Amino acid sequence: MCDIFPVSWNHTQVKNVIVKLFCGHSPTCEERQIANNGEWGILKTTAITWSGWNENAHKVPPPKYWGNENIEVKKGDVLVTKAGPRHRVGVVVHVQSTRPHLMVSGKMIGLRLQQDKVLPKLFATALSMWESQVFLDHRSTGMAESQVNFNNDSLLSAPIVLPTIPEQHAIATILATIDTTIQQTQALIAKLKQVKAGMLHDLLTRGLDNNGELRDPVRHPEQFKDSPLGRIPKEWKVRSLEELTLKIVDGVHHTPNYVASGIPFIVITDLTSNNRITFQNTRFISEKDHLNFIKRADPQPGDILVTKDGTLGVARTVPFNAPNFSIFVSVAMLRPNLKECCPDLIRLFFDSDDFSVQLRTLSAGSGLAHIHLEHFRKFQIRRPPIDEQLNIFKITQKQDNLLKNVLDDLKKLNLLKQALIQDLLSGKVRVPENIMEAMP
Repeated sequence: MCDIFPVSWNHTQVKNVIVKLFCGHSPTCEERQIANNGEWGILKTTAITWSGWNENAHKVPPPKYWGNENIEVKKGDVLVTKAGPRHRVGVVVHVQSTRPHLMVSGKMIGLRLQQDKVLPKLFATALSMWESQVFLDHRSTGMAESQVNFNNDSLLSAPIVLPTIPEQHAIATILATIDTTIQQTQALIAKLKQVKAGMLHDLLTRGLDNNGELRDPVRHPEQFKDSPLGRIPKEWKVRSLEELTLKIVDGVHHTPNYVASGIPFIVITDLTSNNRITFQNTRFISEKDHLNFIKRADPQPGDILVTKDGTLGVARTVPFNAPNFSIFVSVAMLRPNLKECCPDLIRLFFDSDDFSVQLRTLSAGSGLAHIHLEHFRKFQIRRPPIDEQLNIFKITQKQDNLLKNVLDDLKKLNLLKQALIQDLLSGKVRVPENIMEAMP
């Protein structure tokens, strides 16, 4: 962030532009949302993200905590996380709108602003800037990086630089324009994902006939037969995942000694933070440890990696240009038997309804948070003939490429927004006077 700002701007502290700071409690709650207008909810920290405000991320505390209007979130408030893993502390969000009866917890701070001095959206954006974030990070302490916090006074003392009100309005209008484009792109992504899910369901239950068309179980019931997974095309079989693979293992069962550079060590987040396996942001292990770890799991191009803890069933294919790497116990490695199936058949299974249904059966309503290797071996998969598998994958690949292109567009828009924020809120780029004069 620039050290020199326009002289007309206000280099101040958070405490000088608010009318209220409020923080709540963190009691044991029911893991559900508000059921009616009489109930009150307490926000989870996941309601506050860099992607925006999520009023649905809340739970219901015991009735004795209800009705505390002093810590109820209102439209125009700014919320800041104050406790949790270091990367989740200091996250800021502007509450553009909200349902009633939502309260802040003890892991966050609510701020109500002097709106004659600052626009809430611009305040949230300014508090997200480098200088303010570093200030809070340096005052966040704890016994471990997984649980740190800062106190209320630290937030009140945090530095913040605010343009004049006319320039705030102009900047807000500029950012709103790109926000609209981002929202439209996000809506398109959601639509493409819906289309993909519907298409995948049809392809993995009906398959393609000799003309490349979806089989019709209503018009041609004779083309289908009963199976443990319901009606499937006559040429298909139902096979266990164990029958379709040469190896099903997980990674090393202890946290390794990390080194500054070396062999990438893949964990859950390296599968879930992107639409592919992410090697750029991994931690590293030594060559010696790697050679020891691959005695158990030796990932090769074409293998399928699947998350077996936390976010369950996220499946990624190891690309042919992948570096040598090892995996943690939270990741399963499946090696397809290429005589029986293509790797994509296994990967797509984990995106399918069949996996969701079988996972629900495993959990039996208990909220399963772990898939054992024995479960992987027993999963049942609809297996078309190899040539039909290839035709199915050609169609799904086209849809995947379309979705990837739109996701890339969204990434570029977010980078553009961050660049605009940096330029406009550091004073590096000023809004022209004629544009500010045209502001309502």
